[in-house]
Amino acid sequence: MAGGVMGAVRTHRLKFAFKVQTGYPPQPLNPGRKVGSMTLAGLLQYLDSNTPFAVLDGSPEETLSKALDGRHSDPLAGRIINSIAEGNHCIDEHSPVNRAESVTALGPLRLQYMKDDAPVDGFRMMERIIHAIDGAFNDEALRQESR
Repeated sequence: MAGGVMGAVRTHRLKFAFKVQTGYPPQPLNPGRKVGSMTLAGLLQYLDSNTPFAVLDGSPEETLSKALDGRHSDPLAGRIINSIAEGNHCIDEHSPVNRAESVTALGPLRLQYMKDDAPVDGFRMMERIIHAIDGAFNDEALRQESR
């Protein structure tokens, strides 16, 4: 029960910080980018389908909630999702995400797993996720060009 309350507080802080930083309703963080080009949910689904990792822990909405609350079934995947959401100022799974903000948000976490004493599996997961993020945005750009 305490996790639910803490999760609600964290979600509220995330939403409040987004409103303070960008105003409300949400505006695109990169004005030259099409708003609907990639959402957090779309990115999570792509990562789940195109990597050997269990990125999704339920629906994208449930996954985000669990990641923000620290209840994701894979703690590192939860930290990755949390970092991407915060780096893109996401208020929910339908928020737009950007390649640069997503990869930049993972920088501190990636550095932790580049240390000599860090688990090799964590390093490999970070590298594969970052490459998959590039793939997601490349595929999305190609899909939009073919329209």
